[in-house]
Amino acid sequence: MKLSAKSKSLFWGAVVVAVLVLTWVGLSQHYPETNTLRYLPDRIFRLVKTLAGNDPMGSGVEPENLPLALIAAKILVTLILLRALLKIVEKVFHEQYTLLRAAMKRGHTIVLGTGGRSRHLLQSHLARTGQTAVAVTTASDHADLADLQRHGHVVLSGDPGAEETLLAAGALKAAEVICFDREEKTGIQAAARLSALYARHQPGHRLRCFVHLNNPRLVEVFGQHRRCDGESGVEIVFFNLHKMRARHFFQQLPQQLAAQLQQPAAHIRLLLFGFGDAGQALLLQGLRVFHLLDGQSSQWTVYTANPDAHARRFADQYPQAAQIAPVVFAEDNGCLNRILAAQQADLPPQGLLVAICADEDSNRNLDTAANLLQLSAGEDFPIYVCGSSRRIAPLLADSARNRLHFFGDEAELCDDELITGNRQDRLAQAIHADYLQQIGQEVSASESRAYQAAWQALSEDAKDANRAQADHIVYKLLLTGKDLGGRPDFSPEETERLAEAEHRRWAAHRYLNGWCYGTQRDDGRKRHPSLIDWAQLNERERQKDRDTILRLPKLWPPAN
Repeated sequence: MKLSAKSKSLFWGAVVVAVLVLTWVGLSQHYPETNTLRYLPDRIFRLVKTLAGNDPMGSGVEPENLPLALIAAKILVTLILLRALLKIVEKVFHEQYTLLRAAMKRGHTIVLGTGGRSRHLLQSHLARTGQTAVAVTTASDHADLADLQRHGHVVLSGDPGAEETLLAAGALKAAEVICFDREEKTGIQAAARLSALYARHQPGHRLRCFVHLNNPRLVEVFGQHRRCDGESGVEIVFFNLHKMRARHFFQQLPQQLAAQLQQPAAHIRLLLFGFGDAGQALLLQGLRVFHLLDGQSSQWTVYTANPDAHARRFADQYPQAAQIAPVVFAEDNGCLNRILAAQQADLPPQGLLVAICADEDSNRNLDTAANLLQLSAGEDFPIYVCGSSRRIAPLLADSARNRLHFFGDEAELCDDELITGNRQDRLAQAIHADYLQQIGQEVSASESRAYQAAWQALSEDAKDANRAQADHIVYKLLLTGKDLGGRPDFSPEETERLAEAEHRRWAAHRYLNGWCYGTQRDDGRKRHPSLIDWAQLNERERQKDRDTILRLPKLWPPAN
């Protein structure tokens, strides 16, 4: 029978312990006069010699009246030998020692992959929780491994999708596994293997498995069909770096535009340069949460090398997006001077340009931002640069530093809190819990049962609906000039205006998920009678939006 790596590690560890125990017992029997505290240094000295391959018997017991100086010297020599021996043992039995450390962990985090992303992730996990994790990599000579080991993380080499590797990492005792390898097939294979392992071994607890997919669209599609396997106890959650970046960006943007958002006729014109996965994720999140009051407006212009093809593809994937806000696709021919002139020509008095450089190439984003900055000298509209390091900001002049904003750096986003959503989703969970309390035991006719389950049982679509509502709260507060740190108090007029904005936000989420208007609600065909303008809503549906605003003081500020 072939022994597993974990079994081999335990075997050799047991051998070392047996040598120590047998030597200690043998010395106490052969030299009974040494069973006192006086001869403890000598006993430990002989143990170390035994492990080094020497004869533990030596030349007999040292004299009783040995000078203290010599005893102290022997103790220091023992420490030196012990240090050297530990280094030798670490080199010779490194794999067994590492496997033994992994085997002793409980309720820990496992990270698959040790590239730059995973290194940042492990650092953030240690800083936030004070706990080390287990990292699994296919490259045993990776440059980041020594740094991870110095910080106390257990680093295993092997195939992350192999059963033996996952068992050695302690997957059956772990609390969560994060698959953040650049090869997305690694995470998919690992998730499938974990489900099979848990179904077979039935460890008696649930495991959360977070799988990174490179394509944000796949996260949306797979997320809608995600299920928590009741047999295996493995909950699989798909995530994407671009979606995380977009959500993080639109949580920060309203605070930076607070002065403009409080102007009654504010018009925010967002110029998006680049429409790869990062750009599309930003546009979708903006359509999901960037909703203002009646009388205010926003507009998107996407500059890309092939605008017609991108426009057709976007309309095919999100056919109802046009119901949310104007989105224009235009050619990015490199003539930024003409682009700025055209955008500023018909900008209303209370209008503001917001430039977002979101190409897949961070160097190109920085180049576009620099050119925009130079061409708009004397202007004050903000320019956001995606993926570039914010370390360059202190090197800029004050005028440029106030206009250039950097976001989405991988070191900032590769955070276990952002991935797992343990803290970020607390507000969304509070919103959902409040909703369940409002409807009580009675099934609401206006919502399907899919929205009335406990948080862990909700589909990703239903969770995202609560997340979008949570993310929009900061907009509601800033639009009405409220202090983000205090408990809000809305006047009847503010409540009415915010309720209308909330209805548009709710409709936007539905539109982006393929819903459209229907005289009767039909979840299968994604039809809803409330997907109409606020003015056409009946009073009962309007009151639901008002109630959403009136309940905000119960939810804000969120608990830490």
